[in-house]
Amino acid sequence: MVMETVDNHLVRRFSDTMHVLQQQSKARTRPYVMEKPFGKGEDWAYDGIGTVTSREKTARFAPSTPDDIDHWRRKIAKREFVITLYIDESDLESRLTDPEGQYAAECLKEMERRYDRVVVDAAHATVYTGKEFETSVSFASDGGRTVDATSGLTIGKIIEVNKNYMDDEVGNDMPVERCMSMTGDEYEDMLDIAELTSGDFSRQFALDKGEIVRVVGIDLIPYGASVNDPIIPVSGGVRTNFVIAKGGIVVGLARQWKITIKDRPDLVNVKQVQVTGVVGATRTEGKLVQKFNTTD
Repeated sequence: MVMETVDNHLVRRFSDTMHVLQQQSKARTRPYVMEKPFGKGEDWAYDGIGTVTSREKTARFAPSTPDDIDHWRRKIAKREFVITLYIDESDLESRLTDPEGQYAAECLKEMERRYDRVVVDAAHATVYTGKEFETSVSFASDGGRTVDATSGLTIGKIIEVNKNYMDDEVGNDMPVERCMSMTGDEYEDMLDIAELTSGDFSRQFALDKGEIVRVVGIDLIPYGASVNDPIIPVSGGVRTNFVIAKGGIVVGLARQWKITIKDRPDLVNVKQVQVTGVVGATRTEGKLVQKFNTTD
């Protein structure tokens, strides 16, 4: 029979009382982006082609004239992220359950948040094109549109998003999933829009058990505005929310998050939990992504 040690007793005793702070624990943009494996080298390219235009044949035995189609590529820079935590043996003895798994789990949550940050950064960033990625293209020059709802979030402003997509031939032939970020401020404003919540306007409610989750065909992705480092950027009192049509962002991954737990021989009675990941992203086409500006 194995006798219970004092350490094991303390581990079990405190495991029932450990509290983990509320936080985002998974990447919320993942269902709406494309993922591609990184190749070798420092940078990775996302390749695409443009559109073609037909010509009318106006004579018999007309010469065959070749037409051209644009080929383009966009740079995805590899970005490596790391979290390293130490576990001192005294932590085990005094206050924690065996923390290796819990530390690793918390690190993974942060890496999932980092995934969203990389996507949000790429949504409205300058992209680099050309054979050597020598040409920079801003969000506006790329065809990205901005909806200004800083004077008030109304149903008209949300419809403007879909109008932009319709005019740009996004989803006109086949439905394309779309998502938009929101915080508590936008959530509160939307609940005040009668067209979204009242049966006088529609029987197809955007509410799910009292929570607003979808408006005019756009899935809503909630983010915290009062956390230490909000994912949705705010500058000068203006919050820049993203709207992404599926496929508008491509994410390059070198590997899934790598977890390493090992002893540290250079430190006394210390273990190390380390999580690393390599990820990057770029916008594939400007008209698939929009800005939706609101007031903070």
